Amino acid sequence: LIEPPADVAVQRAVDELKFLQAITVDPETGEESMTALGVHLSKLPVDCRIGKLILLGAMFGVTNDALTIAATLSYRSPFMSPLMMRDEAQEAKMSFATAQSDHLTVVNAYNQVELMGGQRFGFCRENFLSLKTVQTIAGLKRQFLEILSAAGFVRPGLRSRAVEALGRMNGGCDGVAIALEQGVQGTDVALKPLTILQGGWECGNRLCRSHNFARNIVCFRCRARKPSDSEAKSEEESTQPILKALLAAALFPQMVIVEKGKKSPILRDRAENGEKIEDSIDDGGKGKERAVLHPGCVAAKLMNLRSMKELSSKYLVYHERVRTTRVYIRDATPVSPYALILFGGGSIEVQCGGNDKIIRMDGWLGFKCPTRDHDLVMELREVLDGIMRHKIENPMSEFCGASRGIISAVKEILGMDEDGKAVSRLSVSARKGKGGGGSKSKRRRRRGRVSELEDGDLV
Repeated sequence: LIEPPADVAVQRAVDELKFLQAITVDPETGEESMTALGVHLSKLPVDCRIGKLILLGAMFGVTNDALTIAATLSYRSPFMSPLMMRDEAQEAKMSFATAQSDHLTVVNAYNQVELMGGQRFGFCRENFLSLKTVQTIAGLKRQFLEILSAAGFVRPGLRSRAVEALGRMNGGCDGVAIALEQGVQGTDVALKPLTILQGGWECGNRLCRSHNFARNIVCFRCRARKPSDSEAKSEEESTQPILKALLAAALFPQMVIVEKGKKSPILRDRAENGEKIEDSIDDGGKGKERAVLHPGCVAAKLMNLRSMKELSSKYLVYHERVRTTRVYIRDATPVSPYALILFGGGSIEVQCGGNDKIIRMDGWLGFKCPTRDHDLVMELREVLDGIMRHKIENPMSEFCGASRGIISAVKEILGMDEDGKAVSRLSVSARKGKGGGGSKSKRRRRRGRVSELEDGDLV
């Protein structure tokens, strides 16, 4: 007979939905009701955190990569690790390493497979990638895209079968990026081949002359390089900070802090009472077992044994903890303090500390910020929350000019410096600014001090 879940498990699930703002609970009657976010999440056949990542990706213009990450997390990684060839497989994985992140590394590997066209089978075999897994991820992406299209977060009429047919006619890709850029010609899957896409490029090989869409850096048919490859790389790098921030928004508070230890780095996270403790898990009454980064994690490979100099940030968000021979953190991504402050969930408290104010998130994670800049930081987060809330409630509405400006500013802040110390460039620019009077220079310097947020030591 089917047994009901334990009361503790049900309460934990309710608490998580409340934390994600998917449901609200009336304090007097205890009645639970779904929010607009909860309604959208209920239509996505994935974990609620992964669903939130999908919605945020569509809102911030990184739908394709967000869908790749979401499909991978809901299914499995395409990287294989044969028992007798683990070292070679790990070396192949590290060749795709991107931004010290397991999630973005998968995106990079997947996109490379997409560009291979008819050579993808040999490419996957050489790089220890499962082609069957890649194909499953592609199918999940199209399924998620259809749900987003029906909800109004992306262009309408993107049906899974039509997108798949579109991809087959364009080098055998999944069709998601091309559908987002160009749309599909009606709902009939018998589509005609597209002419050169907006922002796309034509292969320079006179024997090929194939039309490629903008994100391709090599021709899907003959593998010739794109005439000017630097812009494509720059565009890819510009999306990495916002993707990390969206991962922080979706996965928070599943986060650990990497701190120096006597022999090796120590992972710490939040205790049940809100205090900082070593990240550990109860071992069935036999004591506490400290969690460590999985050896296959990109961050673990790049991190020096006795320091964290190789990591762009000591804050790592992750999707799951697993127990094998030890308790391991897998699929981790380093995120900057900016990403946590602007996108992290939970309660926010402000404490005074001399000339600085301490922004404490979720009762345990503290960041120091100059008092005069605190209001500006908190106002930016409040405005950003309002923009996202309005879009969730009205997915078919377009962002107004002011909202687009705020989102662009947030992307710029996130892209300035991954470790949250971008003030040097801003302050130098302010000092070198000529003309415009003293008040304008003062405004520039004030804008620079927003970036003086320290690299969030726990206090």
